[in-house]
Amino acid sequence: MAVSGVYGIVLEVPNLEDGREFYSAAGLEVQEQQDRLVFTCKGQERAAITLIRGAGKKRLHHIILTSDDLSFDLTKENVIKYGGTVVAAPEGFEENGLWIKDPHGLLVHLITGAPETPLSAKEVFEINQPGRTIRIDKAAVTPKSKTPKILPLRLGHIMLFTPNTMKSVEFFSEALGMGLADRAQDTVAFMCARKNSDHHVVAFA
Repeated sequence: MAVSGVYGIVLEVPNLEDGREFYSAAGLEVQEQQDRLVFTCKGQERAAITLIRGAGKKRLHHIILTSDDLSFDLTKENVIKYGGTVVAAPEGFEENGLWIKDPHGLLVHLITGAPETPLSAKEVFEINQPGRTIRIDKAAVTPKSKTPKILPLRLGHIMLFTPNTMKSVEFFSEALGMGLADRAQDTVAFMCARKNSDHHVVAFA
């Protein structure tokens, strides 16, 4: 089994309307679904961020990762082997895929899905260099009045706090098939998918 990417995150908040205002201002598109708000990036249908009401203070409910494992049988074995647990879907959430908790209690929903489609290339930002003058009488930065609104295009990675960075790395590597892309001693670590990955999909601190 190997994680192929991050699908979304679910946050539990005391006030949905505050979340609506904040994430809408950040350029995400919002849909209201019963007792929750679902935020998507422009041009996508997947829920990048979901807000549910309930906590007295904002907190992470769970993360959603895509996997290339169709049966999850081996994943279940490895989750238990490396200190995690297989759990039932929380009330109000789909039972598809596999629900697990890591050794620190982080709730993870694994679903089958293809990796993120690569974003189309944009115009390269060019600068003048010795022997290569490409900008003559042209500003280096587009005036704000002519700059289109900047919108999030996808949820690329997530950063999580953990009581033990390297224990989290071991679990996500051995149980979920992710790779270690980078680290700073035992304080911060960056986990990537095993193929066609950005620098990191999940980071721990």
